[in-house]
Amino acid sequence: MVDIEEEKRLIEEVVQGLVEADISKDLDRVMAFFAEDIIYHVSGLPPIFGKNKVRQYLDGAFDLVEDMKAGSDRTEVSASGDIAHSIGWLKSKRYSWEGHIKIF
Repeated sequence: MVDIEEEKRLIEEVVQGLVEADISKDLDRVMAFFAEDIIYHVSGLPPIFGKNKVRQYLDGAFDLVEDMKAGSDRTEVSASGDIAHSIGWLKSKRYSWEGHIKIF
């Protein structure tokens, strides 16, 4: 049996690490969270396929944001524990985003 609350806690810990890396604009640390075959979704843009393309995108995106703040509002885990997502947000002086971070 899966301990859903423990799974949520672990996922929230990972998401917090990603948020901290984003806020500090530490591209290497951010990229450590992603698999080589990542499909990265940004609202209003087509999906970005692959870690190298995501790195290129984020490298440029970090230049566009100032005074970044981000967080997670809610984390949900399936009963089986094999699918989860975190609903969060990112805001800065030049850019804002709200959406889902899916963790499989």
